[in-house]
Amino acid sequence: MTKKITIALFILFGSIGISLAQNGFTAFVKDKETKEPLIGVNVIVEGTTRGASSDANGKVILQNIPNGKQTLVFSYIGYETVEKSYVFPLRETGMIVIYLEPSPLNLGEVIAYSTRTNNRVEEVPTRIEVIGQAEVREGITIHPGNITRMLGENSGIQIQNTSAVSGNVTLRILGLPGKYTQLLQDGFPMYGGFSSGLSLLQIPPLDLRQVEIIKGSSSTLYGGDAIAGIVNLITKTPSDEPEFSMLFNQTHKGETDISSYYSGRRGKLGFTILGSFNAQGAKDVSGNRFADIPRYDRAVLSPKLFYDFDENNHLFIGLSSVAENRIGGNMKAIADKAAN
Repeated sequence: MTKKITIALFILFGSIGISLAQNGFTAFVKDKETKEPLIGVNVIVEGTTRGASSDANGKVILQNIPNGKQTLVFSYIGYETVEKSYVFPLRETGMIVIYLEPSPLNLGEVIAYSTRTNNRVEEVPTRIEVIGQAEVREGITIHPGNITRMLGENSGIQIQNTSAVSGNVTLRILGLPGKYTQLLQDGFPMYGGFSSGLSLLQIPPLDLRQVEIIKGSSSTLYGGDAIAGIVNLITKTPSDEPEFSMLFNQTHKGETDISSYYSGRRGKLGFTILGSFNAQGAKDVSGNRFADIPRYDRAVLSPKLFYDFDENNHLFIGLSSVAENRIGGNMKAIADKAAN
């Protein structure tokens, strides 16, 4: 009789020891704001590889948790990570509910521009190419006088000389003449199609933030001037910190470029101002007494005033003024004109 009791007690205590070494944990994970269950929340025992995920009801079950104080880590995309410490075996017998608080995701800046119609992105047949701020800065360094070099480096765009006398150029997209390309600034037409060639030479790039290019017919929105495509010049807007830029450039062929840009803001009111002066002396590179590079003097002044009514409603008023004197052709005629 004594032997039977001893064996029974040994088996009983051995079973208790095994059960104490293997603890379980059950909880429900919910959204702190909506109180809705969260599916797929990852739960792990800190410092171990033991883990589980919540089911469709937000229920999570962990097994084989060691005795003592353990920290459980609850993580979910778009929510703050929560750490809870418990002492195992648990003395609590009630239902455990873990609430996760949503956390905002920090995304890159997205700039949206609207036109005269509303379309879903996947339904828009055209593709917009963007010359970013880094490329704009590089273009300013290479050719600070105007935007011709910057646009000419984009595939599908050709900068073509149309006059040997005045040095005028035109912008060709997909091989079509420049009069079929609409030039915009901040979404508003700058010039008519027949003057778009000369306008490229009159736009200093110092106040540009980026350039958007649409290749292909957009005549539905902008008329016959946009059959070949659209070039939209996005200018800088004032920020809380004042910005000042100044550029001076002198080439061995006698070209001088001086540009300055300044912006500032106080409360809801802001402003930007761009001033530029460009000069070029006539040059006969080939020695045939005909100016390969015409002589010109150009001054540009472009002030803008901004007012923010609220986060979604803004008003800006701007003025773009250009004064230019350009002459080319026979070198003697140019010299006589300058003397007079």
